[in-house]
Amino acid sequence: MMQNCMQYNRSDTVYHREAKRLLNVGLKHLSRVSLLLRTLHIVLRFYQQVHCVTTMGKSFTPMFLGHQAV
Repeated sequence: MMQNCMQYNRSDTVYHREAKRLLNVGLKHLSRVSLLLRTLHIVLRFYQQVHCVTTMGKSFTPMFLGHQAV
């Protein structure tokens, strides 16, 4: 929508300038969300690996993750 607005309005109009500003704001937010999701994926994979450690047939999660051995 922003690309369309910038394409069909001259660069000296408020519509073009605001579309460009909103596009930049939107892309910035999307890149933050993408980074957050990638980080969350890494953390969850780490947690899954740590959680799957077994000790004498019992599942064990270290206390630093906020859980006790099961």
